[in-house]
Amino acid sequence: MLKLLSYIFSLLILFTFSVEAKSLLYKVSSKSSSVYILGSIHLAKPELYPLNKEISLAYKASDMLVVEVNPSSKESTQTMQSAMLNLGLYKEGQTLETQLSAKTYKSLKSYTNKLGIPLEKMQMMRPWVVMIQLTVTEMMRLGYLPELGIDQHFLNLAVQDKKEILELETAQEQMNLLSKEDKEFQDKLLFYTLESMQDLEPMLDDMYRGWKKGMRRLLKRL
Repeated sequence: MLKLLSYIFSLLILFTFSVEAKSLLYKVSSKSSSVYILGSIHLAKPELYPLNKEISLAYKASDMLVVEVNPSSKESTQTMQSAMLNLGLYKEGQTLETQLSAKTYKSLKSYTNKLGIPLEKMQMMRPWVVMIQLTVTEMMRLGYLPELGIDQHFLNLAVQDKKEILELETAQEQMNLLSKEDKEFQDKLLFYTLESMQDLEPMLDDMYRGWKKGMRRLLKRL
């Protein structure tokens, strides 16, 4: 479960990015420095690589790497462990069956039965954790892997090259967004996730194609 939670950041950015498929690689310069901004896909397929040479050259020209969140950092790992223990599980006597609305629980039961997922193993998980697990599992089934994401690719390179890594947000900020103590919010979060599962594959494929096409258009202007 902790491994699945480490992908929460990818999901948050992924669905935001899918609306902005044309925002890919830009260079912003002043008299003293330059910043390269790359629109990222956080779960990707093997055929995304190798990246265009302009992207690799931008990385090599940079002194540091800036990401939204680094899920493998010590702080992020500790935050996720703490959140799982303190925010991700129901208290004794509470379960998904007792806490979800009848409509949402019926939808969850139907979805897990269809895929052969044992719902009893999820009963103690809060809705936001179930949402992450089901979504990431489905994305990985479709061939989108977090270890192939753009962010992870450059994080690995930055560690290897001993480049400084900066984060725009903290893991705690992002965990707080999904784990807030609001029963109605949690219920709707899971319900609408289940409702949109059937559209996940075409949405991801459209986003993926848009990213690649946008990159080709943009590189002609660089």
